[in-house]
Amino acid sequence: MSEPVLLRYSTDGGIYWTVLGRYDAQAFTESTYLVVNVPYAAKTNSTRVHWWQPISDSAHRVDWAIDQVNLFAVFWEFVAQHIFNTHI
Repeated sequence: MSEPVLLRYSTDGGIYWTVLGRYDAQAFTESTYLVVNVPYAAKTNSTRVHWWQPISDSAHRVDWAIDQVNLFAVFWEFVAQHIFNTHI
């Protein structure tokens, strides 16, 4: 069993992080297109977004590939798009 990858954001230079999403390898066995709505609190000029895998079990290694990440505004609403290529 693999550990999840977390999508998180910070508005204070990376001191505190808030989870936007949790992604488990079992749910992504092929390339998948995702859209994540960014909450109002994250709509700042200084918001940082990153993916983090807090625990990695080396006995059950899962390689993640994150590709084609886009952040853009549509009608003043921000949308995070990302495609995961999961290799188990």
